[in-house]
Amino acid sequence: MLIAGHRDIRDALSGIDDEILRVANEVYAELDLRTAGALTGVGRGPHPSKLIPLPWSTMAFFLSSADGGRPDALVEGSLISVKRTAATAALAARAICGERPITRVSLIGCGEANFETLRFLRHVFPQLTAAVVCDTDPHRVARFVRRGMHSMAGLNFEVVLDANRAMAGQALISVATRAIEPNLSLRSAAERAVVLLLSLRDLYPQTVIENVNIVDHPERVCRERSSLDIATRLTAGRRFILGTLGELLRGRMRLDSADRRPIIFSPAGLAEVDEALGRLALSRIRDAGRGASVDEFLPAAVHQ
Repeated sequence: MLIAGHRDIRDALSGIDDEILRVANEVYAELDLRTAGALTGVGRGPHPSKLIPLPWSTMAFFLSSADGGRPDALVEGSLISVKRTAATAALAARAICGERPITRVSLIGCGEANFETLRFLRHVFPQLTAAVVCDTDPHRVARFVRRGMHSMAGLNFEVVLDANRAMAGQALISVATRAIEPNLSLRSAAERAVVLLLSLRDLYPQTVIENVNIVDHPERVCRERSSLDIATRLTAGRRFILGTLGELLRGRMRLDSADRRPIIFSPAGLAEVDEALGRLALSRIRDAGRGASVDEFLPAAVHQ
């Protein structure tokens, strides 16, 4: 059993954004939603209602061998989860925006998810030169801007304290906060704005119902009192969901260019993408001779 910790994962996935995007794209292009799983792990936290000062949720998961499904690695998964979310968001933004030039993005929430999302957005939109950032915690905003200025040369940051003002007239918006109840509309956003609803709970259900919705997995995203879950209960169905990211990437769903409503992308997070990124990281960790090997981690019967 190989155990790969956070530092191992961080180093293995550093500097390979192209590869991460390629792997995530392949999973969504081939995904059968009838058998797709949810994000699962040994443990996760904190719960959104717990004010625990962690930079992001913590989790770990097993990866099984190709022969017989025997677990052969335990992987610290928080960074994989964040990169999965960010890469998925960037893929969705690129597919929805098409040929539209994107030079600015508005980021509501200055945590790790939006920081990684900004990095991947710069990767798929090379002309992106400005980011409007907003958060309820001024210290988190300051840290976000410092990190961004240090690692993203040529990107200009503007701090706006009010979320509605931060979204005003913006064509691309990413929302990743710790909100546990809906608190935002899209009235100030630009026509046909692309909204990456990464934290799932921020938008008012009526805002979801009134606009165009694309998801990664309809069943997974419409639960646990997400904005789409509440919208589903209000409408007694999911007719407000146009389709999935996989359908969009495969060309099985087309967006109406005459429809000027904002387009909301809501990702629940799928185990298939986490597994693919975990295997990518694990291959690089083994090639580098990293990780900790524990021979007796599992019962003897598992090895037989």
